Amino acid sequence: MKVLLAHPGSELYGSDRMAVAAVAALVEAGHVVTVVIPDHGPLRGLLVEAGAAVEVVELPVLRKALLHPRPLAGLLARMPRTLTLARRIIVKRQIDVVYANTITQPWWLVAARLSGRAALVHVREAETEVPVIAQRLLLAPLTLAHLAIANSESTKQHVVQRGFRMGAKTRVVYNGKEWSSYFRSSFAGISAKPQLLFVGRLSPRKGPDVAIRSLALLLARGVDARLTIVGSIFPGYEWYDAELRKLADESGVSDRVEFAGFTSDAAPYFARADVIVVPSRIEPFGTVAAEGMAAERPTVVSEVQGLVEIVHRDEVGLTFPVGDPEKLADVLERIIGDPELARRVAEEGRRSVLERFSTEAYSRGIVSAVAEACALRSGRRQKDRT
Repeated sequence: MKVLLAHPGSELYGSDRMAVAAVAALVEAGHVVTVVIPDHGPLRGLLVEAGAAVEVVELPVLRKALLHPRPLAGLLARMPRTLTLARRIIVKRQIDVVYANTITQPWWLVAARLSGRAALVHVREAETEVPVIAQRLLLAPLTLAHLAIANSESTKQHVVQRGFRMGAKTRVVYNGKEWSSYFRSSFAGISAKPQLLFVGRLSPRKGPDVAIRSLALLLARGVDARLTIVGSIFPGYEWYDAELRKLADESGVSDRVEFAGFTSDAAPYFARADVIVVPSRIEPFGTVAAEGMAAERPTVVSEVQGLVEIVHRDEVGLTFPVGDPEKLADVLERIIGDPELARRVAEEGRRSVLERFSTEAYSRGIVSAVAEACALRSGRRQKDRT
């Protein structure tokens, strides 16, 4: 079977690495895989190594900024060209299944349907912070998919509630990875100057500002902690990077916050950390939390969506209310001050991730979803003929 995987970026964050894992699984299962990305970047080489043919085609990516009248009009004006390019690739590569790896390029579902191919979409987003009408508009194109994959039960619930007739054709496939590369050393306890770590995109939804405010509260309580922020901005969020640095300065913690920038390998940072902090305001899954747990470091997450599915009980991690730096400081102070708790959470967290989010389970889920999408498309065509 020939599969086209459409992915909206070329960097190496959570969904980008999941694209590589999906390609590897499909190639291992005997499928021929083509990946379409909008620009050159570090992801391209990994996709090729995984066995995919890669085409770089500058097709639009749906961002929230495009949901305003003028940019939306421009997007719609470009749609004939977008669909023509997408269909041209589908036909040239003789694709059987079009697999849109996020909901941010719904035109691939349209192109698949127009070309008579199976359409599969992987839902990794739950845009709950936008108005309900916008949520419904974002999810409306998913109706064109023969099958949808959700990266968590929380995401599935969002799709079913805000989408249209998606309940029967949405499956949950948890993200899975080869976690061994994150484990560099056993947890040795909290150091005298606790090292906190945030890894992720610098955007309001990821909550690095909450981590900075919490650090300031810890210092005021006499906890001599440090915070490392690993990650870069989304294009167009340059203002937020400046805002974070200003916040650190105004909070009096600029000398204790390191902005490390983007890295393709966060494992060394996990190894040097004492506590991993995942303060997301929105997080359909939360790969960074699983990575921190796999590194055998105590992990603290906000009580939101997919994060509470990863940290599903107190023994494997600790939680705090979304967007509440004071409660985060309370939890951090507790785990920093209780060596036995920190050790137990680190060890149980690692064990939980290895059991629940394996590469094998993810691979089986992706391969099964592609086969099911193709079968559903064939079944519906046969039904239409009869």
